Amino acid sequence: MLEDCPENCDQSCYRCLRSFRNRFEHSLLDRHVGASLLRYLIHGTEPTLNEDRLERSADTLCEDLSSRGSNAQFTRGTKIEIEGVGTITAPILAQRGDQQWIFGVHDPLSPDVAPTDELRRAKETGSVPVLLIDDMVISRNFPFATGQVLQALA
Repeated sequence: MLEDCPENCDQSCYRCLRSFRNRFEHSLLDRHVGASLLRYLIHGTEPTLNEDRLERSADTLCEDLSSRGSNAQFTRGTKIEIEGVGTITAPILAQRGDQQWIFGVHDPLSPDVAPTDELRRAKETGSVPVLLIDDMVISRNFPFATGQVLQALA
């Protein structure tokens, strides 16, 4: 039911997770995160979210950041050369003068764990700061997620 909701909802609906009994928690329910947690508990697989969902979150975050008139420029899916790693695709690249930051989206169950191997390697080298924003924060508390990025650039 978590993976194949009859309504194919984004997070939860009355066909998969919602009921009158859990009405006060509806905003907290997310069938994809629940499925990821169950896969981890049953099979030991690393919690991950669908790549499309992570991309949509990064798109949304980048669009908002670009519209804020910050002194930094934000671009999506930019190729960047990382010393010791090679060329990677930055989910969101922030540039201000000669400074660069990479922002990505992480699974809510894996705080501070990059969703791809190349982003993990870039994060480990530290030559370009890599900061990860929680997908759940982007979808549920968008102003806070944008604030996290802008604070990192301050």
